[in-house]
Amino acid sequence: MKLSKKKRNRIFLLAFLVVVVVIALIFTLNYTNLRNFTFTYVQQYGLTGILILAFALEMLWQPIGPEVPISIGILFGLNPVPVFIFTLLGSSVASLFNYYVGKGYLSKKLMVSLETGDRSKYRDLFKKYGKWGVFLAAIGPVPWVPFCWLAGSFKMKFKRFAFYGLIPRAIRILIVVILVGYLRVVLF
Repeated sequence: MKLSKKKRNRIFLLAFLVVVVVIALIFTLNYTNLRNFTFTYVQQYGLTGILILAFALEMLWQPIGPEVPISIGILFGLNPVPVFIFTLLGSSVASLFNYYVGKGYLSKKLMVSLETGDRSKYRDLFKKYGKWGVFLAAIGPVPWVPFCWLAGSFKMKFKRFAFYGLIPRAIRILIVVILVGYLRVVLF
């Protein structure tokens, strides 16, 4: 018996969601080990380690954000300006990758798996509130990766994604760099 395209896409999306949740759960349960690995990696590889970690941490839906390698790098004495640049580069490339995964791949699976009426309902809902969801995820504790996927899946224009997502994310990273740099000066 051959499955319809809609059912295959629903199965794919469910499998994708299960894999994402399992990865997030593994990272959450191993938070201490991951934090220690991050600490050692930044200490050993410096700015290159920060770039790679910022990219990897922003690629996967897990509990550690780019703030951890930023903090470790600056507290180990790295110059805050290159730390900001390398973190921003890694974070931005990963965010763009996730946006385009949503736009080019997940959107096809998501849209086909939804009923016709639901498609327009969810698209309209995202069109109305999606920019604010992306904005809040970019600056707050809301998971950032799924919002990159959603922005791509619901075909948010790149300019809007950059304005409501990438720029606020860059400002968040800059604020963390400034605060950690200030704390380093005050404490040490």
